[in-house]
Amino acid sequence: MKYNKTLKGITLIELVIALALSAIISAIMFSFYMPHQKALAETEKRSQLQMDAQNLMQYFSKSALEASKITTLNGISGEAELNSYTGNHTVSNIIFSVNDINGTSQYTYKYVLDGRSLKYTDSKVTDKVIANDINSIDIKPLNGQTVGKCSGISIIVELISDDNRITYKVMDNLYFRNET
Repeated sequence: MKYNKTLKGITLIELVIALALSAIISAIMFSFYMPHQKALAETEKRSQLQMDAQNLMQYFSKSALEASKITTLNGISGEAELNSYTGNHTVSNIIFSVNDINGTSQYTYKYVLDGRSLKYTDSKVTDKVIANDINSIDIKPLNGQTVGKCSGISIIVELISDDNRITYKVMDNLYFRNET
C-alpha cells in the first residue's frame, strides 16, 4: 500500500495551538475593552445628571423671572413666618407666586421633591416630573434678607446617580423680576 504524501490538512496539534493563540489574543483584547466600557457607562450617567440639572434650572429660572416672591417654603407660608427665615434651607417644597401690581396672587409655580424626583405644577401642568436623581436642593435668600422679603435666591442642586457613585452640583442666583 502506498501513502500519498501530497495530501494537505490540519493536524490536531495545529488546531489546538491555533485555538490557544486565539484565546490568548481574545483575553488581551477583552482586558482593554472592559475599562473603556466602565468609563463610557460613567460618562453616560454624568451626562444624564447634567441634562436633568439643566432642565430643572431652566424651570427654576423661568419661575423666578416671572415671580414676585416665595409664598411657601417646606410647608411654611405666611408673611410673618417667611420673614423669620434667613440663611440656608434644604427644600422639600417651594411655591413661587406671581402677583399683579396690587400684590394679589395671579398664579403660582410649585415644586415638590418626591423622593428623588422633582415635580412641577403650574396653571397648565400638574405634577410633571422635571428631574430625577436629586439628592438635595438648598436655597439661601440673597443679600442677607429673609425668605419672605428677598429679591432673589441662591440655589444649589445636587444630583446623584442611581448607584450613588456619581454626584453633580449646579448652582445659580435667581432674581425675582416682578417684585411688588
